[in-house]
Amino acid sequence: MATGGVCRETESRAVEEFLALVPSGPSALVVEGEAGTGKTTVWLAGLERAQELEFWVLSARATEVESVLPYSGLAALLEGLDDDVFADLPPLQRLAIDRVLLRVAAGDGPVTDQQVVGAGFVSVIERLAERASVLLAIDDLQWFDPPSTLIISSAVRRLAGPIGIIATVRDGPNMGTVASRLELRRPERLHRLRVRPLSIGALHTVLCDRLGRSFSRPTMRRIHDISGGNPFYAMELARAMGDDTRGVGTSLPGTLAELVRARIGRLAADAQQALLAASCLADPTLELVARAIDSDAEQLLLILAEAEDEGIVEIAGNRLRFAHPLLAHGVYTDATPGRRRAMHRRLADIVDVPELKARHLALAAATGDALTLRSLDEAAEMARIRGAPSAAAELVDLAIELAAIDQGERQRDQDLHAQREFVSGIGEGTLE
Repeated sequence: MATGGVCRETESRAVEEFLALVPSGPSALVVEGEAGTGKTTVWLAGLERAQELEFWVLSARATEVESVLPYSGLAALLEGLDDDVFADLPPLQRLAIDRVLLRVAAGDGPVTDQQVVGAGFVSVIERLAERASVLLAIDDLQWFDPPSTLIISSAVRRLAGPIGIIATVRDGPNMGTVASRLELRRPERLHRLRVRPLSIGALHTVLCDRLGRSFSRPTMRRIHDISGGNPFYAMELARAMGDDTRGVGTSLPGTLAELVRARIGRLAADAQQALLAASCLADPTLELVARAIDSDAEQLLLILAEAEDEGIVEIAGNRLRFAHPLLAHGVYTDATPGRRRAMHRRLADIVDVPELKARHLALAAATGDALTLRSLDEAAEMARIRGAPSAAAELVDLAIELAAIDQGERQRDQDLHAQREFVSGIGEGTLE
């Protein structure tokens, strides 16, 4: 396993041992570490190795945004599967999966129960497992949307057969809680792997491989001391040096946030605006970002050419993705509140899904205007019908925060709050 040309023997061995365990029954590997240490690199290598071993690989990469659609994570895992996988599901399970995948209108058929969503997901995965070993792969589990997290947490305790789960988790106050969501029926089959900082020598290999130039020993020592061996941080430091590979007289920012801010700030204004639009979206596409800045996809490619060349974004087909979540976070948090609200308002005019539209309107609003409150009300009903009561209650809470609401006229809102209490808080409930 390589990280920019560096062999991570410990991580490679752990992934191989995990994949070898999967054929004998449900197993899980949680890859832990600080932001930028290379967890995603390990995760991607695991996916690649599983594909070589002819696993079914279902993957999803979560993002740190507030405008996330309930069940977006589950939909990403199921995206691309042939219809025959769903063909013989019981009607209510098929309807639930179709709603997760946004294949049917919310009003088509009866209200979906969250337990039916879970049962449908388990049925699909176990059907795949009858054909080959299955790998469920989630990058940045801590940002998975709460309804999807609840389904995954319930499913892993019920799954049987050759099924593996590999997930990355960023260090943080609730890391232990996040990792516990992958609790298996046999706890000994859950393994944790910590991705640690790189040595000076390994870090030098990464920088040489990625940037195509070498650095002096004193410079590498300086980069290593500041970055703590974090490869993403070190890469940003090396880029800040430009062509000064000896580091003579180079004044380096003391924090990663300053580095990211400086790097984004060098881009043209229209590129920064496009990146802000992308940072507001869980699944940015060229078409959607182009519309957000009153452009078209072809022109957007030109606008983002420098950002792509500089390794800030990656463009594959119609999908646009930040090269690292810290870059997306930096773009969003460094924008002024006014710019963020304006962009969310613009996106609310563009997106078609009612739940996403409502979230963008809420993020754009300072007060509870009639349009925003009505949109949140409709979105909560959509979420309830789709079997996501915690998301429905959250949308109601957004409305309550934006305006003082007459509770006597909103009995249904109280019912939604009761549903959220039933699942013991967003993302922390149980379907058992």
